[in-house]
Amino acid sequence: MELQNKQALMLELQAKSLKKLQDELSVFIRAKQEQQQKQQQPQGPTSAAVVDSRLQQVQQTQAKRKTLAASMEYGSKMNKLRSEIEDLKAEITVLSSSASSSSSSSFVYGLMELLLILQPNLVINAIASPSFELKPHFTNHPNSTLLFADISGYTALAQSLGAAGAEGTEALSSALDKFFGIAISSIYHFGGDVVKFCGDAILCVFSPDRTVSPAQAAMQAVRCSLELKKKLRFFKAGEVELDLKQMLAYGTIVGNFVGETVLGHFEFLTTGQPIKQ
Repeated sequence: MELQNKQALMLELQAKSLKKLQDELSVFIRAKQEQQQKQQQPQGPTSAAVVDSRLQQVQQTQAKRKTLAASMEYGSKMNKLRSEIEDLKAEITVLSSSASSSSSSSFVYGLMELLLILQPNLVINAIASPSFELKPHFTNHPNSTLLFADISGYTALAQSLGAAGAEGTEALSSALDKFFGIAISSIYHFGGDVVKFCGDAILCVFSPDRTVSPAQAAMQAVRCSLELKKKLRFFKAGEVELDLKQMLAYGTIVGNFVGETVLGHFEFLTTGQPIKQ
């Protein structure tokens, strides 16, 4: 009886041990299965991948903003350029219509250009003055220096070349052009004003203004005289040698507008103490 009891107890212990092993084995199998399931499921992005993705989105957004800003700036510049072009077109249209509708305007401008070429500065400045009136009057130019330059040998040159007929006349004209061209360039270079041609002589004036004092104007006249002496004394014109005589005077020069208003013809004459000298 005791032996049977011992055998039953041993069987009960074995059963309990087997049950425990089965339970542990079940837990192990379930854990293994859960691990395998986790490995088979797709993995989500790691923290580093998320950061990279965010950086790419930020960079793309910044690039889009720069592109948009550049586009807006380009559009603004284009609008400004279009506005300037339209303004220029409008000005051209106005100028074109004025030129086509008023031929007298171009004629007046042509006369003004001739006036600037053919008249001395004393006359042009007087006409440009708001107080100028087209009637006989005079203007005073104090503290002015007058330079009078006369060609010596012109008579002999005219007689020599005049005997050669048309060719001689052309040669005489060419020689005078060269001579007076040098003289006029020097006079205006030193700030003078050619007032009148008196046959084969030149009358010019050096007047002070807001930027040139009377002493400076006088010194410029002296420098011009020395320059003319250097360039035009013993000037060769064909077989004839031309010379130059000069005179300088200082004082008040009077500009006289003489003529009459019926026919509208006026002349500009210079008088005063320097002319008498």
